[in-house]
Amino acid sequence: MSTTRRGRAWWMDALFMIGSACFALGAFPPYSGYVAAEVVVVTFFVGSLFFTSAATLQYLGTTGGRAWRGTAASPRW
Repeated sequence: MSTTRRGRAWWMDALFMIGSACFALGAFPPYSGYVAAEVVVVTFFVGSLFFTSAATLQYLGTTGGRAWRGTAASPRW
């Protein structure tokens, strides 16, 4: 068993891939034609959760976590 520590970039990649796969699956005609409409909606919703989680990690990576410490992130021009 590997004890490799996975960083933020690995998690962002994995979450974006899972979210994108859910979006692709929900738009796939044989899937959307075979399952109920409610299942397709849930597929898109689950994909949005993964995609939004990855975007949050990306945002925290660019602001250095300042957004969570109450300090406004301001660019230095």
